[in-house]
Amino acid sequence: MEDSKTSHGLAELLRDEIKNRWREFLDIGPHRGLKILITNRHNPYNPDNQCLYLDSMGLSKEDYGGIFKIVPKEKEEIGEVGGNQISSISGNNALTIGSWNIQLGIRHEKIIELLQDGFGLDVVALQEVTRFHKWSNYEDLLDVIVGKTCFTNITYAPSFIFPNEKTRPFPELGNAILSRHSLSEGRVIRLGQVHDWHKDKPYPRLGERVALYSTVQINGGIGVYCTQLEVRCPTSARVKQLGQIFDDADSVGNPRVVVVGDFNEWALIKPKYETDEITQLAIQRGYDDHFGESSSHTNNIRLLAKLCRLFGSKFTLDRIMSKGFRVKEFDVMYNINLTDHFPVKAVFGYK
Repeated sequence: MEDSKTSHGLAELLRDEIKNRWREFLDIGPHRGLKILITNRHNPYNPDNQCLYLDSMGLSKEDYGGIFKIVPKEKEEIGEVGGNQISSISGNNALTIGSWNIQLGIRHEKIIELLQDGFGLDVVALQEVTRFHKWSNYEDLLDVIVGKTCFTNITYAPSFIFPNEKTRPFPELGNAILSRHSLSEGRVIRLGQVHDWHKDKPYPRLGERVALYSTVQINGGIGVYCTQLEVRCPTSARVKQLGQIFDDADSVGNPRVVVVGDFNEWALIKPKYETDEITQLAIQRGYDDHFGESSSHTNNIRLLAKLCRLFGSKFTLDRIMSKGFRVKEFDVMYNINLTDHFPVKAVFGYK
């Protein structure tokens, strides 16, 4: 029964992904030709364009604004893991950080199995984490992760709710940071609305893209941002969203910062290094972007990605950017093909 549900869900997601990519392909020319900015109509603090939809769902603006809550979770019984005094996986002079889009938890049981021993990571940032969603059997996936994995500290924030679902509480979709070390200073940076997601089919939702921030309490504190940038928009909008994250990091002033996640940046024609707007912004702001500079593909819609790469496409959707570190290693985990994204990881040494 589970296999049937999973197969049906994957086929549905693949069909949606092809539609989305085709829509972006049709839009990519004029969007890149015009420097489109996130307008007032899409301002996260002005959700007036969603009023009719909110009313139809029996929701208020307060409900809309209230979904951006940070949920910290910590194990009460840590057992053999040894609390928050453990050493880094890579030794005291290095830290291993990963990122993975888990595709709404559609294969959550196998994902949890993989996360049980942390697959060699000190910290992992997850995107598309669901709570109370039908694809994760309406469970709070965070509680399951806390109960069954080696990560002792978790920070989570929703980016969207699905108010068309009949269940309560509303199903959520968000970002999470999982760590073997203590986490503190969790907060959400709202990145604005570029696409009218409340009109989306087949999954209407309310919310916007966010970046979740937390400080990993090791070696003086490391600032980690977990984000999923907008997908149905021009590169200029994603550049602006990433700039918001860099601005926030500057205001915090932490000398060691890692920005990870699903950047949703792909191109039909692979851009040259000097014209890749995302990579160039990172360099200008003092960040290393090893995945962006490489030819790695991180999207796991294999047939579509392979066909497009024949024409020079770039599918480095998932990236790990850093400042204040010496990057010792970075890798795409092609052997883990549970979702539509491969996990990525990087090993950082301290300067």
